[in-house]
Amino acid sequence: MRLPSIEDRTIIVGPTGSGKTYAGLWLLSEMPIDAMPWVIIDYKRDRNIQLIPYAQVIPLGVIPATPGVYIVRPIHTETEEIVSYLMQIWDTEGVGLFIDEGAMLSNSPALDTILIQGRSKQIPVIMLNQRPVGISRYAFSESQFRMLFPNDDKREQKTVSEFMPLFRERNSDDHLIPEFHSYWYDVKARKMDRLKPVPSLRSILRTFESKLKPPEPLENKAVTRIYI
Repeated sequence: MRLPSIEDRTIIVGPTGSGKTYAGLWLLSEMPIDAMPWVIIDYKRDRNIQLIPYAQVIPLGVIPATPGVYIVRPIHTETEEIVSYLMQIWDTEGVGLFIDEGAMLSNSPALDTILIQGRSKQIPVIMLNQRPVGISRYAFSESQFRMLFPNDDKREQKTVSEFMPLFRERNSDDHLIPEFHSYWYDVKARKMDRLKPVPSLRSILRTFESKLKPPEPLENKAVTRIYI
């Protein structure tokens, strides 16, 4: 399977407890977080997001200029502020977005703009959402990768099947896959794989740490001198 690049948008959908947050963090840890800044929009104050080593919490409105993972924690009433912030990211370019709950931005023209045209500005997006019925259709139509944790809700299945045709072509009971398993749909290749659970949270956090840990100061390193 191919993983997203810094030009891609990825949508992950699934009910509460299905494993989509772990999956999203796994994908984020595999991105070049040590080469470009990534902003996590964390409405829920997710406990697992708080565990990311060396991630920095920044105020809404601050655009990071150096590589790393940065966490913004807006509240649901800050509608205008988050729209303005997303447009700042649009203007800045080269900043990744991880959105923990896409439904909170479902009516945001700023997010739609990033989803539609963000590829040319290298604004990759990883967006998680519980209910595909309630989010912008651009989250699906403009994504290069779609990850599905099956849901028993018929309306959700119908919405997903419109954008994952291979899922629609399977047997009607094929959504009853084991816990924490998922479907991964590569739009360009028109290829769907069934995935086992992603690595453990501990493994994911180790990947974050290996990429984000600041280099040790030279004065703290042992220096070997060679005399000729």
